[in-house]
Amino acid sequence: MKSAIFCRVSSREQEQGFSLDSQKRLLIDYAQRKDFKVAKTFMVAESATKLDERKTFQEMLAYVAKNNIQHILVEKVDRITRSLQDAVKIDDWRNIEGNHVHFVKDGLVLHKNSRSSDILQWDIKVVFARQYCNNLREETSKGQLEKARQGHYPGGFKRGYKTIRLNGSRRATWVLDDASTSDAPYITRAFELYATTDESLSTIRKLLHAEGWKQKNGQPIPKSRLAEILKDPFYTGEKFTWCGKEYSAVHEGIVRPDIFDRVQMRFEQKRNGIKRNK
Repeated sequence: MKSAIFCRVSSREQEQGFSLDSQKRLLIDYAQRKDFKVAKTFMVAESATKLDERKTFQEMLAYVAKNNIQHILVEKVDRITRSLQDAVKIDDWRNIEGNHVHFVKDGLVLHKNSRSSDILQWDIKVVFARQYCNNLREETSKGQLEKARQGHYPGGFKRGYKTIRLNGSRRATWVLDDASTSDAPYITRAFELYATTDESLSTIRKLLHAEGWKQKNGQPIPKSRLAEILKDPFYTGEKFTWCGKEYSAVHEGIVRPDIFDRVQMRFEQKRNGIKRNK
């Protein structure tokens, strides 16, 4: 009998010593005891975004349906579903004749003819999984807010920067990306060009592309992305915006505040149809 394995671990669990590999080993051992052949393993890393998680979940369901796999192996209920929508999809799948979902650590196997007590156990665990997810989101939001208050941008990516953990700290600190492929020098030049010349965004992106500023596919930085960068106070090192509110920053800037202000003035003049003074 063929089976598919689904593994997921959160960042917090990763920090506590849990890993995808240990989860995978547990499920492979279970498959061997049950004489299941593992056709494919689906893994959601701790760094995965919500979109990545949903994509992997959907890929798993599509794969087992296409390949007539009737056994899905999961460590626990909260590994495969943390939303009611996912729970409904699992319910629909396990209600197909012959399909089984094995929650190894929960000691629970669901199928079309599951006992009412097993279904009740599933329903309860789904609710707790959703509560866990909601609580995690709430705690993450609180942590991000506190991080912002202390001057550290809580977001995930800024061109020209990277995050490091200093002196074993769990908190990531934003520092300039000093790699040879860093966007930082190009961003500085883009600010200076827009502040001190009459060149348009379209022209600036072409100029910088000719000088070496490229996306991974070799194409120029999109005009809309360039505009976002030039309007972002993060690059001054003095402040940043998070959830619609402005906070003081503690990271190093790559553009002088006066240059940033001149760029914003030019955007404002353009919005109001005012020609810049020569």
